[in-house]
Amino acid sequence: SAGIKIDQMSKMLDLSPSDRVLDIGCGNGRAAYFKRASCGPLVAIDAGDHYAAETVATVDLARGDIRRLPFATASFDKAYSLDVIEHLTEDGVEAMLSEARRVLKPGGRLFLYSHVMMSSWLAQFQRKTTRLVHWLDRKGLVDNAPERERKSDHRNALTSYELLERLIDGAGFRIEDIRYYNVVFKAIFEDLLLPLVEHNVYGRKGKGKAPSTKSDASVEAGPAARPNVGTWAHGPLALATALMKLDVILFGRIRTGPFFLLLRSAETP
Repeated sequence: SAGIKIDQMSKMLDLSPSDRVLDIGCGNGRAAYFKRASCGPLVAIDAGDHYAAETVATVDLARGDIRRLPFATASFDKAYSLDVIEHLTEDGVEAMLSEARRVLKPGGRLFLYSHVMMSSWLAQFQRKTTRLVHWLDRKGLVDNAPERERKSDHRNALTSYELLERLIDGAGFRIEDIRYYNVVFKAIFEDLLLPLVEHNVYGRKGKGKAPSTKSDASVEAGPAARPNVGTWAHGPLALATALMKLDVILFGRIRTGPFFLLLRSAETP
């Protein structure tokens, strides 16, 4: 699904070689790594420093607070932020949007992927899949701990699209385009089948007990700890990704919580 988010960002943000681009809340920086050749100068910023090795080698990185960006006013043409604002309070989202507006040139564009706390009728399928994964986790057939930890610091401050629209308007942006992410194929392939294969095929090969602390996990999560799945897996994974794209193609106009959002800043500061 990370690839689907990046693909959707690329289509909506329409990066070009002349664009100076900012990745706001880049995480490990792999999105910046994959998109660095699609635009002009690309800078990525995050509060942490857990960057992937390939990102460190190829992308301009900054460590800082995305609510107080350490960049000059009107210094970027476009910006994007993937899976970030759900980690912020309402005041934090407001500050981040205002700072993004400040560092973008007049008329600049900002792409966001996140969610508000609502769901469509299609989300019933994902909820049932999630309950099944939790049951499998209790039975020891999958390991859902990484997903729980990943979401443990979510603030989920966006309670409605009305609130999101007020924050967008207050920051000096307007909505140019929006698509929604109703996950059906993603729930099947990424949430259910992939954890089953990882845990039961690769997770039991030469593995000891799971790391008990975060520091242990960081040591064991390096390239040597990754299973060598072999090139035979590329085809099935590519097929699964192609099918997962149908979630946006078929259901992207049905309003739900997760969204792909393209904003344009005001023409004057």
